[in-house]
Amino acid sequence: MANVEELYERLLSQYRNLYLNGERRLEREIRSLMHEGLSKEEAIAKLYERVFGSSLRYPPETAPKARPEDRLELALEELRSSANMGLLGFLVFVLVVMPIFFFNPPLGFALAMISTIICMVTSLTSTSWKFQETLTIEGGAAYKDEILSRVSPILQEMLLENVSARREGNRLVLKIRAGKTVIERNGRSSYTKYADLGTFTITADFEKRNGNLVVDVCYEGSPPRRYGDVAAELFEKFVVGFRASLRRALKEVKPKAVIEFDFTSLIEKLLEKGIILKEIKCPRCGAPLKLPEKGSTVVCKYCSAVIKAIDVYSILKESFEALKSLEPDIKRKVVEE
Repeated sequence: MANVEELYERLLSQYRNLYLNGERRLEREIRSLMHEGLSKEEAIAKLYERVFGSSLRYPPETAPKARPEDRLELALEELRSSANMGLLGFLVFVLVVMPIFFFNPPLGFALAMISTIICMVTSLTSTSWKFQETLTIEGGAAYKDEILSRVSPILQEMLLENVSARREGNRLVLKIRAGKTVIERNGRSSYTKYADLGTFTITADFEKRNGNLVVDVCYEGSPPRRYGDVAAELFEKFVVGFRASLRRALKEVKPKAVIEFDFTSLIEKLLEKGIILKEIKCPRCGAPLKLPEKGSTVVCKYCSAVIKAIDVYSILKESFEALKSLEPDIKRKVVEE
């Protein structure tokens, strides 16, 4: 069993990397779990499992990797926290510069100017974001080239964004120009503005492995720091969209099982049971429909409905099941007679 203090230190290190007040947030979440009836050790264990996807029975150095969803959420949280740099600058101004201004106005004014410039520069700079994961498409090795060619148009259709694609052997590079309309506030007034979040890049390396298709993916973006929360929302949509495009591409290129069933097969099966079937009522208009001896479809001459042999089989199956449901009533009448 892992040492609780070691797990707490690892949690603390992770929270300090993600949040401005990491230690305070960690303690608050531990207290919240303790209010639910857990001991402090149990609260740390549960929080550790939530963050890293592993529990106390694993030592930190051999703990399993976090689930992809958890790792993605942590990476996005780091991106969101970058948007708080402006707030941090304001707090520094209030807590440090303002008191100095009252005691030494010239020095306070200089520090205020410097703080303002730092906040402006920080809000205009970009932050680098990267997330990597490995996806496995079971049974997809045989369809590698078809999947590679289908991913880009599928992703573009799902995201409703322009996706540029470049293939380099087994590597697929996708680029999306990210942006979103946001509401900016200036005093009491507000206005809409298009936030340019830069280019979002997806680099995917496809490899056949044991009949499966293994995809090593790297997602990268460099949005303005001030729009970190907006970028996190949009980047999550891109990541989830790429995952879904892989699954859909496999579904589209993988051959579907086709059931070979025609009227010849249907008539032969019915004859084996002593049943001769010449015609049925059209399921759409109710007109008599003569069945062919060959082929798999027949067209109603009254309403132009196309009836398949498998559809006729389904109608017969439902009719026989309806007759079978009458069996108790028939037996009861026979007994009464």
